[in-house]
Amino acid sequence: MKILQIHNRYKQLGGEDTVLSLERDLLLKNGHQVNTYQETNEEVETQSFLLKIKLGLNTIWSRKSYKRIVKELKVQKPDIVHVHNTFPLLSPSIYWAINKFKIPVVLTLHNYRLICSNALLMRNDLPCEKCVGNLGTKGLFYRCYRNSFTTTLPIFLMKILHKILGTYRNKIDAFITLTEFSKSLFIKDGIPEKKIYVKPNFLKTDTTDIIQPSKRKDIVFVGRISNEKGVDLLLEAWAKLNVNSNDNLIIVGDGPEKSKLEKQYNLHNIKWLGWQDRDNILKIVSKSKYLIMTSKWYEGFPLVLLEAMSVGVPLIVPYHAGFPEIVQEGKNGFLFKPNDIQSISLTIEKAISLWDDQYDSQCMNSKENFENNYSSHINFTMLLEIYSNAIKSIDYAWYK
Repeated sequence: MKILQIHNRYKQLGGEDTVLSLERDLLLKNGHQVNTYQETNEEVETQSFLLKIKLGLNTIWSRKSYKRIVKELKVQKPDIVHVHNTFPLLSPSIYWAINKFKIPVVLTLHNYRLICSNALLMRNDLPCEKCVGNLGTKGLFYRCYRNSFTTTLPIFLMKILHKILGTYRNKIDAFITLTEFSKSLFIKDGIPEKKIYVKPNFLKTDTTDIIQPSKRKDIVFVGRISNEKGVDLLLEAWAKLNVNSNDNLIIVGDGPEKSKLEKQYNLHNIKWLGWQDRDNILKIVSKSKYLIMTSKWYEGFPLVLLEAMSVGVPLIVPYHAGFPEIVQEGKNGFLFKPNDIQSISLTIEKAISLWDDQYDSQCMNSKENFENNYSSHINFTMLLEIYSNAIKSIDYAWYK
């Protein structure tokens, strides 16, 4: 099969870029041909005021991207197109370009951009669903993208225009969501249920170098140090704990809140390691007793969860979004009340006070959960089935 990946890459590489790369490598390894068309946001913040207006208009409908994708399709002649992100440079106009040639198209919904102006479904530090199932006027009213009316407006208009045109309903043949939770939200917002498939993220290889549970210590957070990740909640909860002097909280990552929080929580049992590459992250996680996430927003499916499970490390996560689909309370980790500092503290205390045999059982279950649900060979089967269903929905391809 010949696959064309399309992606608008952000300035700071993240999970979407990693998933695109993982899927490309997986398809190539299994004998498929993959080409990737990408645009990048490098130039966005260096533009003049007039060019930023043009960017806003292009976000709604980009004629340039339409023409570029038409040209790319004529050269590549793919069997299927898999889109990962169009915001802000590509725009949904590319779906019309693809549909012109009757080529099946799959879209992975990594975030909530089709529903929410800021793509997080979050406002005032809490999850927000006010724009689910409607035109999103609340998002414009509250200036949900960068707290600006003028930057939120193009996204609002993009949503209205393409709802009216039926772009997402009629020009895309299959959608991939990462969890059942996110699938339910997109169904509420009008995406046909029969077109949505749940396919979680995965890791390329199964890790065999696993540290013995008895030798593990510390609790680790890995991620961007930003408001939506709830690192401030984690640090406040940790500061309230009366933990053993040997127990440390490891913070791995960088972001806009790192400097402020590092100064505020300059405690002996909090270790700030900053940004680390993926290989080193896996080593750090494998030596940790638990991986913890305190996300305020409805996370998609962070790859670090898979990295932890792949080495048999249990998880401590909030009871919202897709987390309850991944973690079974007491079996392969613990769940706490979202955005609740006291609940986070109590859950950490419960986790670190387990008897050895109880903790060993959680480690084994965590590893089994990964192998049974999130390994590369299982994910490949799921991806090919989605491609097959999308292709069946098209009567013919333009070049056949």
